[in-house]
Amino acid sequence: MKIKLLVLLVCVLISLPGVATAVQSLDYQRQSEQAAAVTKAQSEHAAAVTKAQAEHAAAVTKAQAEHAAAVTKAQFEHAAVVTKAQSEHAAAVNADNGIVNKIYSFLKTGLLENIYKLFQGGPSTPAQYPSGGGAVTDMGITIIENSPEIAQNQKNVTDAQKRWIPEAVELCRDGLPMEEILMLAPGVQGGELFFPKQRLTSVIKNEAIKQGITCKE
Repeated sequence: MKIKLLVLLVCVLISLPGVATAVQSLDYQRQSEQAAAVTKAQSEHAAAVTKAQAEHAAAVTKAQAEHAAAVTKAQFEHAAVVTKAQSEHAAAVNADNGIVNKIYSFLKTGLLENIYKLFQGGPSTPAQYPSGGGAVTDMGITIIENSPEIAQNQKNVTDAQKRWIPEAVELCRDGLPMEEILMLAPGVQGGELFFPKQRLTSVIKNEAIKQGITCKE
């Protein structure tokens, strides 16, 4: 009996390393499965985070693009409104200027002519006065001899215009149109009646040509 027990004990002792190895193997397998599960969970979490970040970035980019498009559209619409308003304003100003110029032209060429005739009792051009009823200054203005006050007034304006010619030539050089230059001439600003437009234009252009300048109409 003792021998059987001894044999059994020996057998048990011999099998213990195998049992330990088996137990250790099972433990390694359990740890590997746990590690694989953790790795899988981490990968899935990382994928979910990456997807969420990509979706957020796409949403932000889309919102930014829509905002930029809305701002651009608003800017274009504002520019169109401003341009339309400017065009309408310019058209209105041009229309007003046209009316003013017509009135001015009528007063200068029609009314003044009649005033000259009233004082002279006839035509206002000296060439039509065989008896020498009128005289012409350097600027082409008819001086009415039988009205000393008006004649002196004309002479003063003529002298002022002669002194102003160099300034007019400089305005030509700066590119100002002739119509606007003439409106700055002495005799216009002061409300004088004597304003020989054609003669002044000719004198200014001739002086400008001498300096190599072409005046705008």
